[in-house]
Amino acid sequence: MLLSSPTDTALIEADSPISKHVETHEMVMQDNVMRMRQIPKIDLPAGQTVELKPGSYHIMFINLKAQVQEGSDIPMTLTFEDVNGVRQTISITAPARPLASAPHSNHHQKH
Repeated sequence: MLLSSPTDTALIEADSPISKHVETHEMVMQDNVMRMRQIPKIDLPAGQTVELKPGSYHIMFINLKAQVQEGSDIPMTLTFEDVNGVRQTISITAPARPLASAPHSNHHQKH
């Protein structure tokens, strides 16, 4: 997923009915080992595109309610907060695909 904003903003929360909990994560190299960690937000600097993808920033679904089938639509609600504390919620749908597959340009979202 590609995210961008005309003003400094951050993705502060994600939610989906497919899981009990949703977290934002990042992958970082630490002591020559790639590690995944939960982060409180993903900054979206004004006018810049931030990509969520495996091995980088991503959304993690915790305790799935059912197995996700390839090609199924995953509803998500994303909450953004700007530098003034104003929040905006956007509902999106993303296609489920294997981790190794390439992103499809028609599924990118803009904030």
